[in-house]
Amino acid sequence: MTAAKELAAAIRDFVGTYAKLSLDYDPAIDDPQAQYTGPDPVSLLAAADAIERGEKPIRVWSEIGSGCYRSWNNPEVRAKHDDLLRAISDFVPKSSTPAP
Repeated sequence: MTAAKELAAAIRDFVGTYAKLSLDYDPAIDDPQAQYTGPDPVSLLAAADAIERGEKPIRVWSEIGSGCYRSWNNPEVRAKHDDLLRAISDFVPKSSTPAP
């Protein structure tokens, strides 16, 4: 597996494990992005998709304390999140994403 595919898989795993799901989400009528409680996980997933396609994500924004993630105050979860953002920044044009 390439580094890009590994990173994309790690992002999806993180989002699948820690992103909070919206109680209002109805897959029959809502867009898939609406299943999350905020835009942060959607931004990470968009980055995973772009990286996997060999493209550079344009802008990635995610804050571990935004309210979109479970266990945000756990140091290990925070470290995983921040490590992902640092890894993503290797694929993003330097002017578009603030450092974590």
